[in-house]
Amino acid sequence: MKLLVVNVGSSSFKCQLLDMPSETVLAKAKVERVGSDSAPVEWSKGTDEPRKDTVSLPSYQAAIEFVLGKFTDPEGGVLSSLDEMDAVAFKPVYAKGISGCQYMARRVLDAMAEYNVIVAPLHNPAYIDAIENFRAVLPDKPLVGLFEDFFFDKLPDYVRTYAIPQDWAKKYGIEKRL
Repeated sequence: MKLLVVNVGSSSFKCQLLDMPSETVLAKAKVERVGSDSAPVEWSKGTDEPRKDTVSLPSYQAAIEFVLGKFTDPEGGVLSSLDEMDAVAFKPVYAKGISGCQYMARRVLDAMAEYNVIVAPLHNPAYIDAIENFRAVLPDKPLVGLFEDFFFDKLPDYVRTYAIPQDWAKKYGIEKRL
């Protein structure tokens, strides 16, 4: 099974293509300054030294297309086509009322968007953009995410509860997650 593991930052895009279950790294890539005319990029095959360049990548769509193009390049890539990839996994930050491991369905993206402004304004919009772009490029592949706060799901209520009126906590979904 070939799994692409993706980490999206506020202006970065990093990923590793793994052969599972051996966890062998087939390829990896890193893009900084997504949205820039001079985005530093690195990509490598297996344990090879990374190749580096600076290119114009005005959007996450452009960054994703660039990286997937390197992974499928007939001369230096590791995939003959994107059909060889089995799934894409993400490490999203927060979604209102959702945690744990989730298929990145519309309801999950909508719950992430609920936190775009106050809770995760730098990460959630970028993740939503990247996930929607992967869905467009790989419509038949599973897209899954393991939310960063999943570790805290099993904490007892008294640990997660702030000293605020309970109606605020319920109305706004306020609880300790980190």
